[in-house]
Amino acid sequence: MTRPKLGACASGVRVYFSALCLVGSPAEQIDFIMSHSHSSSGKEPAGKRSPTFVKIFRWQLEQPGPLPVSVAIVGSFTGWEKAPLRYDRTSKVWALTLDNIPAGGTHRYMLLVNNRPTLDKNSDGLAVPHTAEEKQFALETPRGPRVFMLFSQTK
Repeated sequence: MTRPKLGACASGVRVYFSALCLVGSPAEQIDFIMSHSHSSSGKEPAGKRSPTFVKIFRWQLEQPGPLPVSVAIVGSFTGWEKAPLRYDRTSKVWALTLDNIPAGGTHRYMLLVNNRPTLDKNSDGLAVPHTAEEKQFALETPRGPRVFMLFSQTK
């Protein structure tokens, strides 16, 4: 499995609820999608590549108040290491673009604001934590601890 590369969405780009943050001409965007649609783990036979995808994570304050010191994503696609989101002062949104996320399964993750689990309204659902990492970062809900799910199905 290839580890995702971390990057930030360009300042001023406002593409909400999409998986891609593309800048440039349509031809450049198509080249980007084609070059990032597969990733080789080195374990497949020659010429075979594992499908991957790109995901943009976004978070913003729901009510005016002081900015958090840190906002990060941690999950199965980052090896449970924190991946910081960057704050865009123009849009007032924290964002992070992750590419090379392995496709064909369901990932589990958590959004951390000031190192505390926080609700991600854009998640694909909630799951009961099973591993030590999931339990460490779980969000307490009325039904017990939960982590977020990210469905990563591709054709």
